[in-house]
Amino acid sequence: MKNVIHFEIKKDGKWFSACSTNHPIFTQGKDLTEAISRVLEATALYVDGEDLEKLGFTRSPSVTISMPFDSMQENFRVKNKRQTPKIKTDTHTKTQELVGATSY
Repeated sequence: MKNVIHFEIKKDGKWFSACSTNHPIFTQGKDLTEAISRVLEATALYVDGEDLEKLGFTRSPSVTISMPFDSMQENFRVKNKRQTPKIKTDTHTKTQELVGATSY
């Protein structure tokens, strides 16, 4: 029985392509965030209504995603050019907050 559905995401021109290495699942997104979201959607559609045991899965398989570092680094640089994160300090509570950061 398998516990993991693994995907590799690669930058393909202007798109990020995601392909499962161990199942016939493929999707893409305009940016890394969209590609990851579509990986989850495509995986849900792949197993929807199927008997997980017949597909060779345990009851609750995990999804893992890997990608070449240069693709990740390039996406991070592009996003940071659009919006530079800043640290906002609240003098009353003496707490700091990261404003304008992009989360993945």
